[in-house]
Amino acid sequence: MLGDIEAAVNGQDLTRAVALARAALTDGLHHPMLYNLRSHWWLQQGRSREALGDLRAALAIAPTDALVRNAYGMLLGQLERWPEAFAVLRESASLAPDYAVAQYSLGWALERTGELDEARLCFERAVSLDPGFVKPLVHLADFAQRRSDWWAAKELANRALALQPNEYVAQTILAIVALAENDLAGAEARITPLLARPTEAPLDASLVRRVLGDLRHAQGRYAQAFAAYKTSNQLKYDLYKPRFETPGSTATDYANWLAEYFKTAEPAQWSAKRAGVPPDRRDGASGHVFLVGFPRSGTTLLENVLASHPGVCTLEEKDTFGDLTLEFLVDDAGRDRMAALKDSELEPYRAAYWNRVRRFGADVAGKVLVDKYPLSSIKLPIVAKLFPAAKVLFAVRDPR
Repeated sequence: MLGDIEAAVNGQDLTRAVALARAALTDGLHHPMLYNLRSHWWLQQGRSREALGDLRAALAIAPTDALVRNAYGMLLGQLERWPEAFAVLRESASLAPDYAVAQYSLGWALERTGELDEARLCFERAVSLDPGFVKPLVHLADFAQRRSDWWAAKELANRALALQPNEYVAQTILAIVALAENDLAGAEARITPLLARPTEAPLDASLVRRVLGDLRHAQGRYAQAFAAYKTSNQLKYDLYKPRFETPGSTATDYANWLAEYFKTAEPAQWSAKRAGVPPDRRDGASGHVFLVGFPRSGTTLLENVLASHPGVCTLEEKDTFGDLTLEFLVDDAGRDRMAALKDSELEPYRAAYWNRVRRFGADVAGKVLVDKYPLSSIKLPIVAKLFPAAKVLFAVRDPR
């Protein structure tokens, strides 16, 4: 049975491989490959919980299986369970340093969370391990065009296309480069065939329509440019609608959830003026400030101004709370656990925060740490609980 499944996988007949794996599991066979394949089927059904369960079962049988570990870490990332995903993906890359896919997957997660420099190194490592690996080449080409390095973007995209001539994003990147070089005819030749091609990635299709809008704008065909931009945005809207139009799922709903709670919360549990909690300035920090607000409220400009002072250390928008948010601020039970924490029980959580600051490379010795993360404005209960002596700067700016 396993031989038949491996033959189906090697023959690119994933449908048959999944069907055989499901049947084998039903018959009582247990093997990591079977669980891995069935997890793929669960995902096609939109049942991520079952998919995670199968991957955990596979890891219980084969804890060091690089393929299974990679699939598990990637799924955690797709579900945006980043602390768990990074734990798995970093360990996988460490256990299998010569496995190009593990390096790529870690790079993918780092890119998704804004760690672009480290992501680029992971993609470069993946390509060095496997020069025929197309995906990291495409990411590197995209990084190059995002920093307007048109020569590198073109070279990397062409390398990807030499390996996979129909690679959708690589063709799109070459259209972007052509536009940047004012080669409108070249951009037209690249982008037009993509419009008729189906893709399973809505964001890639959205990008193509955005580039089409840029092209039509450059050609002076403004009505058509507007229509292309509208289609691009509609594709994104359709993708994210199920997530963000679900009642209770938006940042406003989240803020209202907190606001309602604090109308009747016990002040003694949350007051930043409560006695007996000493300042927590580790690694020689001389002060601790949280700079919050909302996106586009000027926090980055203010951070840059503050960072120019030799007595200030800033973090360039890193999520220093990480697991603490997931543990305490996603549901009533977690929030109530945090409220009930006694001051004598704060140490592990404060230490977790400072460990993340350290891991992000902040040199706080002798300096005031300015932790700038705009949407920590809706995480201030954690600040009040763990760091009542810290200062809070709230940037106010008319978003118009």
